[in-house]
Amino acid sequence: MRTVAEIMTARPYCVNVEDPLEEAWQVMRHKHIRHVPVIKRDGTLVGLITHRNLLVNAQDVSHLTLPVAEIMETDVETVTEQDDLKDVAVRLYDRRVGCLPVLRGTELVGIVTSADFLALTKRLLEEIEEQ
Repeated sequence: MRTVAEIMTARPYCVNVEDPLEEAWQVMRHKHIRHVPVIKRDGTLVGLITHRNLLVNAQDVSHLTLPVAEIMETDVETVTEQDDLKDVAVRLYDRRVGCLPVLRGTELVGIVTSADFLALTKRLLEEIEEQ
């Protein structure tokens, strides 16, 4: 069985629940990512900011000073490192979400995205071609 741990991004870039939207925007822009987990100071996951959230809510530049807590998604599905990749792929597809934060207990340890699955598909197709 292939697991989430095999393809997830470990130690993802995060923002603090009190950080301004500008901080999330800068992280996404400079790191070329579309999803940023939101954590409390103790590292507990409390939400998720997506590129779409920012595009919709930060059209007015004055909103960039608002804390991320104002627009973050709080009903965030998560997975564990041991979850089966097929099951996780089905969840991403069926729920039409672009990512799932990865938890170990209550600690955020990674993030798995649709791009991770595309990279896996590419590797598997290359392996098939080599045969």
